[in-house]
Amino acid sequence: MTGRPTRCTVELANRIAKYIRAGSFVEPACKGCNIAPESFYEYIRRRGEGEPFSLFADIIDEAESALERDLDEAWLQHGKDLYNADGSVQKKGDWRAIESFSRRRWRKRYCDNSTTVKLDVSKLDSTIESVNAMCEQVLSKMGAGELTLEQSKSLLDCLELRRKMIETSEQAKQLAAIEQKLGIVKSI
Repeated sequence: MTGRPTRCTVELANRIAKYIRAGSFVEPACKGCNIAPESFYEYIRRRGEGEPFSLFADIIDEAESALERDLDEAWLQHGKDLYNADGSVQKKGDWRAIESFSRRRWRKRYCDNSTTVKLDVSKLDSTIESVNAMCEQVLSKMGAGELTLEQSKSLLDCLELRRKMIETSEQAKQLAAIEQKLGIVKSI
């Protein structure tokens, strides 16, 4: 006795590929073809089992490749300035939208995720001085080219939150000490 027939067909793959080729991500493409994304990923995973899964996966791979080729070409074209016959610039090239899309779509290929920076956090305690020392480390690493501006900003934002937490805690302690000296009793 065999199970129910698979929905993994060349026709389904072509319908999904049409969405992907137009720039859609997998989940919306699946929704447009009335198939669960989990089923899509299962068909791709089963590529090694032969047809129809291998054909399905090949069609999807080709759609992804075609989209990437088109975007690479558009990226290069939009990065170029367009000139009038007299040599003046008609339109300045702008490739940022395509770059942004490519970074979202193919993170592993278009984003530099290889940066690993070691910061000495052994001295980070609950003092503002230790937070300031850590900020100096971040700025030093950025100056040495070990951190990008974005990475440095993210780290410094976290350290600023830590500094504010410490200040708030210290202020609460000071307020409690003053209240105790004045004999103020808080009723709950």
